[in-house]
Amino acid sequence: MRLVLIMLVLVIFTSCGQLTSVKEEEEPNFQAYQIPGCVQDLPKNSPTLSSCFTYSFEDTLKVDLCLSSNCCPDSGRFAYSYLLAEDTIKLTVVDIAEHLCDCICNYIVHSDISGLNQDEYIFECIYYDSVYYQQMVVRKK
Repeated sequence: MRLVLIMLVLVIFTSCGQLTSVKEEEEPNFQAYQIPGCVQDLPKNSPTLSSCFTYSFEDTLKVDLCLSSNCCPDSGRFAYSYLLAEDTIKLTVVDIAEHLCDCICNYIVHSDISGLNQDEYIFECIYYDSVYYQQMVVRKK
């Protein structure tokens, strides 16, 4: 009788594991790149470089922001990584190109993040080890 009871308990535990399945959340898809060239004039409605931040957020969060760096070369300047932690998206931008000229240019960095589950996030851009932008982004419904 004891053996039958143990077998019954094992069958119940085994079958419960097969009946329930945990759906893993998909990892968001992240892409970032520099818009080619140097921007001589800041985008309209941007009184300073640090306020050059625009976004749209429907299915995909699309962000454009400005960063200053050396003029030469004017492409392939940056490397990108991101971290999603609860309600915060951290985009880290690192200038990886050599500083070959004696001038500074403004660059536009574009990022797309799809597969986000929440409707609101704090978007931070980390540049030269400090928070360069910090903006609340809200999904348009």
